[in-house]
Amino acid sequence: MISKIIYIAGVLLYPLALAAQGAGAVQPAPKSEAAVRMLRENPNRAGVNAHVYEFIGEKDTPAPKGYKLTYLAHYSRHGSRNDWQPEHYEYVIGMLEKAQQEGILNENGAYLLEKTRGVLKEHGGMNGHLTRRGEWEQRELSRRIYTRYKPIFKKGSKYVRVESTTVPRTLVSMTCFVSELSRLQKDLSFTIDTGEKYMDLLNNSCSKEHKAASQKLLDSLRTHTTNDNEAIYTTLFTDSVKARSIVTDPEKFQKYIFYTARISESAGVADDLWRFLPEDVIYRWWDWFNRELYIRQSNSVEFGPERMKRTEPLVREIVSHADEALSDGRVAADLYYGHDYPVMALAGYFALEGPGDRMTFDEIPYKYCNPRYVMMAMNIQWVLCRNRQGDTLCKIVYNGEEMRIRGLQPVSGPWYRWGDVKEIVLFDQ
Repeated sequence: MISKIIYIAGVLLYPLALAAQGAGAVQPAPKSEAAVRMLRENPNRAGVNAHVYEFIGEKDTPAPKGYKLTYLAHYSRHGSRNDWQPEHYEYVIGMLEKAQQEGILNENGAYLLEKTRGVLKEHGGMNGHLTRRGEWEQRELSRRIYTRYKPIFKKGSKYVRVESTTVPRTLVSMTCFVSELSRLQKDLSFTIDTGEKYMDLLNNSCSKEHKAASQKLLDSLRTHTTNDNEAIYTTLFTDSVKARSIVTDPEKFQKYIFYTARISESAGVADDLWRFLPEDVIYRWWDWFNRELYIRQSNSVEFGPERMKRTEPLVREIVSHADEALSDGRVAADLYYGHDYPVMALAGYFALEGPGDRMTFDEIPYKYCNPRYVMMAMNIQWVLCRNRQGDTLCKIVYNGEEMRIRGLQPVSGPWYRWGDVKEIVLFDQ
């Protein structure tokens, strides 16, 4: 009941939040020390949702005594993909080639030119398509999930339902995962569904009004942030004076180098291209992309109620499919394939501590800077177990990590009563 009251209040206050966005500009703030450390450990993390999946040594807390693994629901974003706008790479190549013709390209500049050409070649006119790295990520996820939850597949019904959006990178991701799972256990059977119905369900996003209002915050952040535009002339060129006559817009040039670096690992060009950018530039664009993702797709103070409302149909399907599987024992697992926005929203809807935390726009760089929150192939699982009396427990695993649910008392470790989990997300029950 308390959750329902909070939710309704948030929806009622949402129009006021929209109106408040024009009240003042966001002022520059000190850098997040946690974010700086995170980026120094691995600059590729600056790519945020363009960053490849980071696999970890996963802790797996077994079901409590007397309970057996029964069912799995798994939602996965597609694996690593190409980016869009190849003109970003073409622009960088064009500037560097002009400098090369003028004889002022230094060793760094020549190296960046070679690697940017490599990124453009790998793109190959395939906007947003899955890369070989993305294929491998999905197969590796399949192997790890099968290993963690083998009893569900070996002792369960052997039947797996699969749903996917119609986007090619998602369909190929689903194919890689399912083919690996069927290779690991050959007696599994599958049904696979896709179509416009599943686009609406599995690819839910923020509303147009939400996007327009959040853009005011983001534009203000962009306006009040300054870049180090001088270092680039000495980093890549032997003659900084001539370089200025070629690269007349250093802001744009550095931004497009950032775009090249953020997708290079996904494209298989895994060299460190970040070293050609000042740390302030890397931080600035990481901050912008990170805030843009969170404020639009997560459970933010400003827009959370509206965003959560748009992912509710997916939550209801996940819960109803799980209850159906528990009831008749016909389904071992439900696999859903889609995109990053719904995964972020699901973390907020299920009140996961960390990726589902509520925070303001100003708090994002300080509290939402864990590189494991948003990645290519990001995923979430609901793992259910039961005892002989029919009592059902659930744990939620987000990108390989067992999660705590804010405001809910676990039965044991990360395991919660399934009824309690449903009560916090299905407000009308």
